[in-house]
Amino acid sequence: MPSTGRLVDTPGMSRTPMSSRSPRTPYDNHADYVGRWSGLTEAELLAAADADPLRFAADHVPAIDRREGSVVVVLDLGDDMGSSMNVIPDAPSNPTPSDCRLLLRTFLDAAEHFRREGLSPSIGLLHHRTGPPHVTDIDRRWASAAEDLAARADIRTIGVAARTEAGAFVLIQPGDRGSTAA
Repeated sequence: MPSTGRLVDTPGMSRTPMSSRSPRTPYDNHADYVGRWSGLTEAELLAAADADPLRFAADHVPAIDRREGSVVVVLDLGDDMGSSMNVIPDAPSNPTPSDCRLLLRTFLDAAEHFRREGLSPSIGLLHHRTGPPHVTDIDRRWASAAEDLAARADIRTIGVAARTEAGAFVLIQPGDRGSTAA
């Protein structure tokens, strides 16, 4: 019998292109990532990140921090001063309204400080959760806390979004609060 060049227990090579066999990572959508961010110049990348900072955050959170409960707070200082992406990897996966407010309070205090210094800061939040690719009660809790605290501090809200385990990006529209029951 002629040799095939492989051991008997070794599976044969696939004819599927490598690009379509990328590993599946929870809380990720690799195909969308490549379509959005590859091939951009530095100026185009910065413009795309500024245009959609929550999607940029969702696509650029380190893989090790992509898990249920992980929260990213985007703080944009405005006036071309730059922004920061702050990852809190171990926030509660099913937060109460007070959990949401407590986590956001620190970042809103910082934003309020920058506002008093004459800058125009804004704040956004991305959280990671399991569940469907539409707005849930957990999303509404985060949105309610962000909108309420930002309004009290006179800080503009970039928005609130969720990244699901299946990789969906769910944008929570302002005022889409519905039920916030824990």
